[in-house]
Amino acid sequence: SSVDTLRSVSIEWSVRGTIQTPYTWTGSLLQYETDTILLGNFLPIGGVNNVRAWTSNPNAKTDLEPANDTCSVTTYGCDSLLHGIYTIGGAGADFATLADAVLALEKCGVNGPTEMRINPGTYGQVLFSGTVFGSSAVNTITFTSSTGVASDVILTGSPALGMTGTSNMNFRYLTFGNGTGTYAVTMMGKCDNIEFYHCTMELSSTATASGTYVFYRPASSACDNFRFIGNTVIGGYYGMYFYGQGINAGGYNTNVTIDSNVFRDAYYYGYYFYYNDLLSFSYNTTIPRNSSTTFYNYFYYTNHNYSVGNTWNTMNNTSINNFNNYIYYSHMYNSTGKGYFTNNEIINNSMNGSGIYFYYSKVNVYHNSIITTGTNTYAFFVNGNNNEMDFKNNQCIAVKIPVGVYQGSNIDFDYNNYYSYSGIIGLWEGIQILTMNDWMVSSGDSNAISIAPVFIDSTKSLELVNYTGMA
Repeated sequence: SSVDTLRSVSIEWSVRGTIQTPYTWTGSLLQYETDTILLGNFLPIGGVNNVRAWTSNPNAKTDLEPANDTCSVTTYGCDSLLHGIYTIGGAGADFATLADAVLALEKCGVNGPTEMRINPGTYGQVLFSGTVFGSSAVNTITFTSSTGVASDVILTGSPALGMTGTSNMNFRYLTFGNGTGTYAVTMMGKCDNIEFYHCTMELSSTATASGTYVFYRPASSACDNFRFIGNTVIGGYYGMYFYGQGINAGGYNTNVTIDSNVFRDAYYYGYYFYYNDLLSFSYNTTIPRNSSTTFYNYFYYTNHNYSVGNTWNTMNNTSINNFNNYIYYSHMYNSTGKGYFTNNEIINNSMNGSGIYFYYSKVNVYHNSIITTGTNTYAFFVNGNNNEMDFKNNQCIAVKIPVGVYQGSNIDFDYNNYYSYSGIIGLWEGIQILTMNDWMVSSGDSNAISIAPVFIDSTKSLELVNYTGMA
């Protein structure tokens, strides 16, 4: 009917808030029919461009339903692919906010190495989905504080940083999380060539909920080339939770470096690694929360190519009851040869557990110092008859039992120091060994000694006052 037929209408529109030349449409449209017209053209600027259009004066009459007459669309203008150094936040910066910089990367991409220097301040959550166009192992994208001080730039949210299928990113001298939420950093899907360097990641150091993870990577597609260096991981139920895909071919995360980090104040797990080929896990310090009663560190199906110079110390905690460093199936899958666990230091005052626990692993264990002061705690324990292990030049010091072995036929013991304040040298396949001669017969460690070491301060380190008898 004529009452339902649109014969004319005024169309106004704007670009970035600037009114453009109006358009007067004439024709014949019944209700629900459509027409396509060209309002005009505009030249986008770099950044967000909002286009808004609205109608008025239908059939030269007052519009009785003006609430449905406006539509808008936002498009992003790229004046170039990004490359070089940009600043974020504050007067004169290239990007007013961190969100603006992330949007430019996602919409425009890069064509060279790109560095985003963030000025001091507190910023919101950053989420990446997919890999930025043009990025590569050469054309990396780096986010860093402009001052080189992690505490100067804080990203908030849960997670403060989230990546899904994202590669070729570096994060340096930044703080993720502000002590609240469930996650500080998440990494989902296949993420290759990712680096965290001298960052701080923090959740609550008092919360005990089991679903809180400071760094969270669940089981997913295996990643390659992950570097985690010089960071501080604070709080959470889990400090760092880092999975690969499985023991199938290609199921391990590869070229993983975890170096010179501090893991502290987690409630239950300092870290939990599963399906990883660790190029290096070295020079890290792990300290449990001072209120934890149980504290574990887990490596499952994880190769230890080099684990050197790490420190585990529970002496800040006077209530800890169970403590274990578990290494399960190291170099048993997706690997050849043996790994190295060398020059590490473990100070453990828990009542139960062990300083280090190996299960079905192929590892050379050299030059480590382990002291346990609990009444039911092993310095070193090994379980599994498929172990292929050299255990040499280690200090195993315990109040009760320095070393426990179950199924130790493939272990080469030599030149170790076993000292117990209880008089028990070790536990060999369920039998207590009380003399060095019996231990030598059972273990084959023909050069074993039992000397009480004199430490400078065994609550802080296992540096000796002197090395008499231990050359």
